[in-house]
Amino acid sequence: AAGAAWATTAAQYLAAGWAVRWLMSPNTKQQSSPNSETTKTATSTTKGFLSGRMLSTDLFKLPTKKIFKGFTPFVIPVSTTQAGRASACATIDHVVSSSLNTASMAANQILCSVYYGLVPIAESLSLAAQSFVPGITERDVDSSSGNVPPDVVRKEQSFAMNRLLKNFGKAAGLCGLVLAAVMGTLPLYSGIFTTDAAVRNIVTAVVPLMFITSLKHGLFCSSEGILLGQKDLKFLGTQYGVYTFVVPYILLQLKKAALAGSSGVSLVSVWQVFLGYDIFRTILMMGRIAWLERKRKSASSY
Repeated sequence: AAGAAWATTAAQYLAAGWAVRWLMSPNTKQQSSPNSETTKTATSTTKGFLSGRMLSTDLFKLPTKKIFKGFTPFVIPVSTTQAGRASACATIDHVVSSSLNTASMAANQILCSVYYGLVPIAESLSLAAQSFVPGITERDVDSSSGNVPPDVVRKEQSFAMNRLLKNFGKAAGLCGLVLAAVMGTLPLYSGIFTTDAAVRNIVTAVVPLMFITSLKHGLFCSSEGILLGQKDLKFLGTQYGVYTFVVPYILLQLKKAALAGSSGVSLVSVWQVFLGYDIFRTILMMGRIAWLERKRKSASSY
């Protein structure tokens, strides 16, 4: 286990070093002629993106006061968001390891390995939303380019946002189906991870819950990305600030019951709590997006 941990850490540092080197290396294919085919090819790659903009020594320098001030508004909401997300996962691991049997611990490890391996696929939707949404929502209505009236700009924003939401809804649905298919068929290939029948039975019992979680994970990531793209940080920070305390409290009640000798507490119980939390936060985020969109449409109608 220690060897695997060190190998993972080393791989991450090597990957980070390679990425920085790639971004800072001069793009030798770039040509001076703006109409050349090589220029089009060169500008379509990220190689050399930071060349001339950043030095290696800048990585070890403290940010300027101006940069620090620009990041200050994001510190608290982003920190509470990360704390809220991490608290649920950390508490699940704690409850399982401290109050359930070894077969449940092994089953939980298998489930988490597969699930967290799939999560980055859906996270790409969040990153994409954070790239596209600002271009729509941050268009200045009062000082729009040309002689376009502000009400026309608002209508264009509403139309573009509505189209974006529909496209992301389709992408999220497709992503959820792929993730759910992989997660839902876990009992068929769980033998890759273990030959213990008891562990495989527990995995099979929890899979329906993980199937539902995976099915809606695309919607969750898309919704979170859309809200982040609109810089709705206060809402996200407040929401996850509450989760930081509420979700662990509920999970710890399961631990308390298990240690008291309750036979009804199992790994299924733990993931039922997570599923309820996951569905709740997804519905809340989608409702927030719908409310913001109605507000935008209302503004464009005047």
